[in-house]
Amino acid sequence: MKNKKNLYFLVPAVLFIWGFIIYRIVDFTSDGETDFAPRTYVTPLRESQEAETYQLKSRYPDPFLKQLASAEKDNFEEDDSEKQTQLQETPVPEQPLDIKYRGFIAKSGTDTRIALMVIEGTEVFLKSGERYQSYVIDTIVSDSLAVIVEGKKRWVRKE
Repeated sequence: MKNKKNLYFLVPAVLFIWGFIIYRIVDFTSDGETDFAPRTYVTPLRESQEAETYQLKSRYPDPFLKQLASAEKDNFEEDDSEKQTQLQETPVPEQPLDIKYRGFIAKSGTDTRIALMVIEGTEVFLKSGERYQSYVIDTIVSDSLAVIVEGKKRWVRKE
């Protein structure tokens, strides 16, 4: 009688485990593509909706029709209502420095700090105020380093 109770419990457990294993294998080997088409929703257009028209006003000569453009230039009337926009000079972004700040070494009892950095692939140890190539070390802080390059002060973050 005791074996029958175990049999009623173990057979469904084994079937469940094997079914789960087979499900995982089939799920892994399937492509994941579905055979049915996704639903599409179409919103009806309102009858009062009208198409907008746009008109381009080109104020530049056509490079391919130079002769024709010069003839049209004489016939062209300019609107006084439109103001011409002036081009603003965009600032040139600064080039990133080839400096990687690694940290600093401080001697106990003094404020002297020596910066550990890599400049153009070379490891360098410099104090505040020292120069290496065109770089002058200005300030050494725990998370960043101030470098003067070509008269401009630039900050380098610790990496």
